[in-house]
Amino acid sequence: MCGLYLLVMTSLNILVLFAMTCTRQTQLLLALRIVQGPLSLFEGCIMIPVLMKTLKSPNAKFVAYSVLYSFMLTGDKYSTSLVKYAIDHYSHNFIIYTVIGFHLLALCIYLLLLRPHRIFPKKPLYQLNLAGVVLLAIGLISGAYFLVYGKKYNWLESERIILALVSCMLFCALFLFYQRTSKRPLYHFEVFKSERVLGGVILFFCFYVLRSGMSNIYQVMGTVWKWPWEYVLKVQYFNVAGSLLGIVISYFLFTRGVGYKKIFITAFAILAGVMLWFSYLFYPDTTVRAIGPALFIEGVGQGILMTPLGFFHDWGGAS
Repeated sequence: MCGLYLLVMTSLNILVLFAMTCTRQTQLLLALRIVQGPLSLFEGCIMIPVLMKTLKSPNAKFVAYSVLYSFMLTGDKYSTSLVKYAIDHYSHNFIIYTVIGFHLLALCIYLLLLRPHRIFPKKPLYQLNLAGVVLLAIGLISGAYFLVYGKKYNWLESERIILALVSCMLFCALFLFYQRTSKRPLYHFEVFKSERVLGGVILFFCFYVLRSGMSNIYQVMGTVWKWPWEYVLKVQYFNVAGSLLGIVISYFLFTRGVGYKKIFITAFAILAGVMLWFSYLFYPDTTVRAIGPALFIEGVGQGILMTPLGFFHDWGGAS
């Protein structure tokens, strides 16, 4: 059943993408992009359990999350490079045809590798808590709009930003109330009583504070050092190489039973040390030879940390 589900979702995505090549009307393109959003989500959300089910390994879950996080850490560089190449050499439609080509490749993989079996048990629709999903979706979309466009519209000086903030707070509050009173809640908030969960949330917050500093470094390359954005994109591949190496290292550490505390201490120490290293590289005539190793080591640190941190809540490794 999962194979059929993926075939349908991917085929619908291809049809929407092809429709985007047949029009230049802005409103229609916007509508197609809105439709493509949930279709892409429906196509991607099942890939992790499918990968876990397909891999015949005791470490299948860790491998699946490693694949997911490797794309989260590096995927934007690949996609930007592909789009840049298509923009430089081909038309707008060719960019979409390239994406369609990747979807067709995915269809071939589904047909060759997936078997017609069910991963999840059947569940009646009334047990899916769709009302909770709707409330949470509206709250998250409103919050995302507030965070993404707040700076553009001068935050609380704009009525639309105020409306987005109020909508986020209102629907999130309704979601929390609904979950507390529902017989079949979407989330069980009792998990936050666990020290392990709270510790993981705090560590994730610290990790993303450090990781967000990388965007500032790339902005300095473009605005202060005046490096062309195409050149900055190439420089980022130092970080990509380090991230991939770090994910491989994290897998070997996990399979050899190294405690998560040791991994976290090591990875955070690497990230903190690299941030200190960057502070000595911020001079006007810096070179790629000087900053490349720091980018690579930062990638190693975040690659080591990302999968164990995401796996932390149900990881059975030694502490």
